[in-house]
Amino acid sequence: MMRFIYTGNVEVATDNAQDLLRAADQYLLEGLKRLCEYSIAQVCVAEVTTTAAKFCHCQFPRA
Repeated sequence: MMRFIYTGNVEVATDNAQDLLRAADQYLLEGLKRLCEYSIAQVCVAEVTTTAAKFCHCQFPRA
């Protein structure tokens, strides 16, 4: 969080994105909140895509 405050940019790791999002919200750091939300959304999209692919493969096996 301090790196973002001083530089305006930071790499958000998926393992701490939720905790960092809470802190960014508490300290009203909108840019950091957006970075955290994007990081969390990327994980969600990957999980949904993987689940959908598994479902489609089970429901519609290839000939």
